[in-house]
Amino acid sequence: GDDTITVHDNIVTNASIDMGEGDDTLTSSGDVERGASIDMGDGDNTVNLGADIDNATLTTGSGNDTINIGDDLQSNASVNTGAGDDSVTVTDAIHDHGSLDTGAGDDTVSARQMTTGGSVQTGEGNDSVTIIKWKKILLSIQEAEMIV
Repeated sequence: GDDTITVHDNIVTNASIDMGEGDDTLTSSGDVERGASIDMGDGDNTVNLGADIDNATLTTGSGNDTINIGDDLQSNASVNTGAGDDSVTVTDAIHDHGSLDTGAGDDTVSARQMTTGGSVQTGEGNDSVTIIKWKKILLSIQEAEMIV
C-alpha cells in the first residue's frame, strides 16, 4: 500500500528501510549514512532528506519519483531511481564517489556542484541535468539527451 515514514534523526549504521510497492513517502531530518539502505519499491515515491547521503544506498523502483537531498551525495553513496520520469535535487554537491543513476524516463537532475569523483548517469529519455558549479572533476554524465 501507500506508506509514509517520518524520521526525526539520522538513518545510520546498517539500518534498512523497505517500503514495498505503493506511492510511498519518506522524510528524514538527518543524514543517511554508515551502510544504511533504503528501498522505496515500485510506485510514485517521494523522498525528502534533510542532510547528506554518505556511504549508504537509496533505491526506488519503477515509477515517477521525487528525491530531495538536503546536502551532499558523497562517500560511496548511491541513488538509483529505476524507470520513470524522476526528479532528483541535491542541495549541495555530488562528490567523493557519490553516484546517481536515474534509469530510463524523462528525468530531471539538479545539484549546486559536482566535484572530484561524483557521477550522474541517466538512461533513455529526454533528460535534463543542471550542475551550477563544476570543480576539479572528470565529467561522468552518461546517456543524457540534454544538459542545461
